[in-house]
Amino acid sequence: MIIQIRSNNPHLLDVLNKNPNTDFGIYAKSLRNGQLIGNAVNTHQYDVVFQDTRYSYLPEESNQIDFQSYCSPLVILHCCNEFFKDQLQEKESYFEQEIKWLGKKRSEVDNQPCTIEVKNLYINSSWYSGGRFLMERYFKNCQITPLIGNNVALKIEGKTIFEALNLLSFIAVITHITNEYGEYTYIDDFFAQKYARILTNIDDVPYFVFYLFIKRAVKSERQLNEIKPAFEAYFKAKGLDIEFQFTDTHGSRMEFAVKEFGFDFPILDIGCGELKYYRRFMRKNYSYNHPYFATDIDPAVAEYAKSLSYKMETDNLVFLRSLDDFAYQKPVNILLTEVIEHNTPADAKTLVERCLQIPFHKMIITTPDSRFNKYYFDDPQNAIRHDDHHFEWNDVEFRTFISEVLAPYPHCEVRYVGIGDKINGVCPTQAAVIQATGKASKGS
Repeated sequence: MIIQIRSNNPHLLDVLNKNPNTDFGIYAKSLRNGQLIGNAVNTHQYDVVFQDTRYSYLPEESNQIDFQSYCSPLVILHCCNEFFKDQLQEKESYFEQEIKWLGKKRSEVDNQPCTIEVKNLYINSSWYSGGRFLMERYFKNCQITPLIGNNVALKIEGKTIFEALNLLSFIAVITHITNEYGEYTYIDDFFAQKYARILTNIDDVPYFVFYLFIKRAVKSERQLNEIKPAFEAYFKAKGLDIEFQFTDTHGSRMEFAVKEFGFDFPILDIGCGELKYYRRFMRKNYSYNHPYFATDIDPAVAEYAKSLSYKMETDNLVFLRSLDDFAYQKPVNILLTEVIEHNTPADAKTLVERCLQIPFHKMIITTPDSRFNKYYFDDPQNAIRHDDHHFEWNDVEFRTFISEVLAPYPHCEVRYVGIGDKINGVCPTQAAVIQATGKASKGS
């Protein structure tokens, strides 16, 4: 592992606390089974080299000749902890500190761009595909160059030495926790708080990076509550009021459906996909024994439904290849989550009208809120979340659609709910909860 830090800043070594006039600029520390060596090459370059001897960073089940030991992202994290701990502290405190031998604050000397290159980094992550790393999309100053297999070269540019080192550390931790092949790291409170701080040390980080960090690096709602104030303050300074949720957007939809429906009625799940809602309902209430009707046009789902019932040892899952096969006469709760946008507006209207003819207690219809797309895409006007979406509506368009289909049904009441993270009052998912008043009685 070789990390090269370069800057035209004449105080690069002072900012790094590596003063060659006092100790010739060479630093050596033991790191696991190897040696970590820092070398002040010249006034404008500082190199860190990790030389391993006995596979310090290999998973237990790995091939012992695998050279991942030299280029694991965990090596970068440990290098930063050993050599650059001062540069990873809270931003405001860092820039207020005085570099005593210069008699100047860090804000006075750490004010020029910095480039960091990692010559070989191992990425075996679902976030890396086709030579592109997901983080490149959100950090334009992060560049990945494919080498051989899952090995890449990483280049990072920062407006300051501080920013470059914090971005390096964040990219390394994201790579490490998303790598499928690598040493397991337990994410405790200290770990989550540290890298949450490092993330807020970087300027202009998009919302979606925070979302991804919460989903992959925060392991409990309690941990999120500890770091959430710092995240929300970060965006408050940019004029954004954000309410972060612990669960991802899909998980938030499932939690909403379970809470809204309860367990007193059978369920009709239209476009059931991988039957995640069924599994969630059964996990929440193992004694739930009402029929759960599920429909999907994908023929593979029918086989999956059979195997799932066998695996879960349940007998209440009823898979229907078509909504036309549904013949149950008692009231049900109807799920139409993220389904209508996969149809043309005309077909979506026909589908909802068909559902309204079924005896029901409650119906939940969810669809993306296009107003949230600007937090996902650089060009939200010309982007959709999935290629097979025929439309993505804003709140006015969605409510107009619901009002039109409900016009012939005066016995139905509707309310609208946002689901997921909330930014300035807008959520990624918008939902209509339709309730039939005076028509339904408890199912049996």
